[in-house]
Amino acid sequence: MLFRSVHPLALVDFVEHIILEFLRARGKEKEPSWTAGPLGLVPGSWPEVAPIREEKTWLPKEQVFIPGLEVSRFSASLLEVYKECPFKAFAERILRIEDKVQESSLDMSRLDEGSLIHKVLEIFYRDENGKELGSREERERALERSFQQALQDPAFRIEYFRGNESLLEAQLARARRTLADFIEADIANYEKFPFFGKPETEKKVGGKISGFDWEGKIDRVDLDPEAKKLLVLDYKIGTSTPKSVEVKHLKKFQLQLYMDAAEAAFPGFEAAGALYASVASGERGQGAVRKDFNAGSRGLKPGERKYFGFGASSGALYSEEDFQDLRRRTREE
Repeated sequence: MLFRSVHPLALVDFVEHIILEFLRARGKEKEPSWTAGPLGLVPGSWPEVAPIREEKTWLPKEQVFIPGLEVSRFSASLLEVYKECPFKAFAERILRIEDKVQESSLDMSRLDEGSLIHKVLEIFYRDENGKELGSREERERALERSFQQALQDPAFRIEYFRGNESLLEAQLARARRTLADFIEADIANYEKFPFFGKPETEKKVGGKISGFDWEGKIDRVDLDPEAKKLLVLDYKIGTSTPKSVEVKHLKKFQLQLYMDAAEAAFPGFEAAGALYASVASGERGQGAVRKDFNAGSRGLKPGERKYFGFGASSGALYSEEDFQDLRRRTREE
């Protein structure tokens, strides 16, 4: 009797939401990030369906289908998606197909959450000089200022959220807690390897691969001005990141492109490696780094200049020869 009054499509949405929450709790969220899901064929009630599209939002086909359209530059992420699946890259990055499943969600989309987190971290390290703040209380105050500034940035807008202000505030509070924990883990790592100066954030870079120009933004570059070494960090908002083995076999190659571009952007500096950094878990064990700059699990010895501490079996560690071979294979791919 309970479900006789519920529209079948609403029931499907409810069951899907329960499954997604279960997977998310296990750190294996399966929320679609690019496919266009179906909507109900009959009008529903808020907040089950996407907002009604006004006729004025539709464009004449002459403005959509442009003969001879050419793309002069590609983003590094587009090239990586293209290697995974050309049609996915075309649908996601060129056609910009919207995720209609997400459009009826009461959660902030992963894209919106990622944009906010990246902006907050950029402001925190660049404008608030967060790396040099001496106490957790100072960092929390600086984080709150960074958060408010990011929310007021005209470039930031929440595309798909369909909940009310209370739901939005609850999700923003969750993002604040996640960022506060990530920053504390970050500061602890800086204290363990205290050779980096003020980090460069959201660094615009570019390059050429296989005859094509590409451009992008490096989330963060840590620089050792004395030894002229740099470390590239690529933020991931989920609990898991791409694996080192994917980098090794060139299924993922954004980090390699960013190392080349960072060396070009900072003349005289040499890459010690590049790592993925999970904002949700603080984990930064995947990527590609040089063994020569690894302190191992024992920590730093007096007089050593190292930038990370991985166990000997880590897949992210490369000998000098293998590290240069990885970068060469990427350029030739």
